[in-house]
Amino acid sequence: MRNITGYMVPVIILIIFAVLMLSISYLKQPLAKSDDMMQYVKLIKSDIKAKKWNQADENFKRLKEAWKKVRSRIQFAASNGEIEDLSNNLARLEGAIEAKDKLSSLIELSETKNHWKSLGK
Repeated sequence: MRNITGYMVPVIILIIFAVLMLSISYLKQPLAKSDDMMQYVKLIKSDIKAKKWNQADENFKRLKEAWKKVRSRIQFAASNGEIEDLSNNLARLEGAIEAKDKLSSLIELSETKNHWKSLGK
C-alpha cells in the first residue's frame, strides 16, 4: 500500500499540472463582463476611428484592469514571453492613445489581438 501511494502522489501532481497547462483557452475566456479583453479592444478601436480620445483612454483603463485579472489566471498556463509581449503591446498602446496617434494606436490594437489569439498555442 505504501509503495502504491509513493507512485500515485507524483502521478496525480503531474496530471494536475498537465491539466493546468492545457487549460489556457478556458482561462483566457471572460468570466465576467469586466474582464472581456477583446470587447475592450473593439471599443477602443471604434473610439480611435471616431477620434474619441477621452473615451478611448477610459476604455483603455478598463482594458488594463481586465488584463490584470486575466494575467493572474493564465500566468501558470502561458509562457512568460507571451505574457510580456502582450503587456508590452498594452504599454505602447497607452502611449499611442496619450499622443492621440491614430496610426500607432491601430497598429498596437492589431498586434494585441494577434498576441491574444496566439496566447497558449
